[in-house]
Amino acid sequence: MIKYEKLLVGPLARRVLNANLAGVAYGYSLSVRFIFVGVVFFIGSKFTVDYNLNPKDVFFSIYIIFTSAMGAGFAMSSVPNATEARESASVIFSMIDE
Repeated sequence: MIKYEKLLVGPLARRVLNANLAGVAYGYSLSVRFIFVGVVFFIGSKFTVDYNLNPKDVFFSIYIIFTSAMGAGFAMSSVPNATEARESASVIFSMIDE
């Protein structure tokens, strides 16, 4: 058991380092996203004050832009999956035809 535990020390250290790096990258991506949202709402508030716009209309505009951008992002993330599904379907149908 002691020899086995010694063999696991190196891989464990690499996994912990990878986990920490992944956590930093995830935190960075979330912070950038929220900072961007904050900047957009700040600019929207400036437009509301400077151009005497209706705050409800400005909020709806920002909400629609963010919602459509998220929808486009989700759609683009599934494009590789559709290609893989098409390839695997052709393999499955070729096995059925045999």
